[in-house]
Amino acid sequence: MSTIDKEKFQFVKRDDFASEAIDAPAYSYWGSVFRQFMKKKSTVVMLGILVAIILMSFIYPMFSKFDFNDVSKVNDFSARYIKPNAEHWFGTDSNGKSLFDGVWFGARNSILISVIATVINLVIGVFVGGIWGISKSVDRVMMEVYNVISNIPSLLIVIVLT
Repeated sequence: MSTIDKEKFQFVKRDDFASEAIDAPAYSYWGSVFRQFMKKKSTVVMLGILVAIILMSFIYPMFSKFDFNDVSKVNDFSARYIKPNAEHWFGTDSNGKSLFDGVWFGARNSILISVIATVINLVIGVFVGGIWGISKSVDRVMMEVYNVISNIPSLLIVIVLT
């Protein structure tokens, strides 16, 4: 058998960790995502358009005189179906209301409904997931509820809810 030569080895001090130092620059996942996102001008432009639409849908209705319930121009036939002009950018509808104002009110309502639906879905999901994660005794019941819900077509749910 061969013996180990002790001269080929040396003791290392506890604070001698210079070889363990990392020379690479700090890495941030979100920083790299941001850099990758900013590389393409089209994504930045689309983000700007999206932000502008969201801001416009919430800011414009505050300064507009548009009212869904206003029917004062119903009998004013000269206000109906006006073509786009400086006063009514998209023209007017059958009730004499500005379509441009209606678009921004509708966008605001659509965004609010989607945010509310998302929050409700989040609350229900966290609640059910918390119960399911804590107690394995409800696992069988929750699986059956999930199977029933996932087997109902979404179109049928939409029809029932409307």
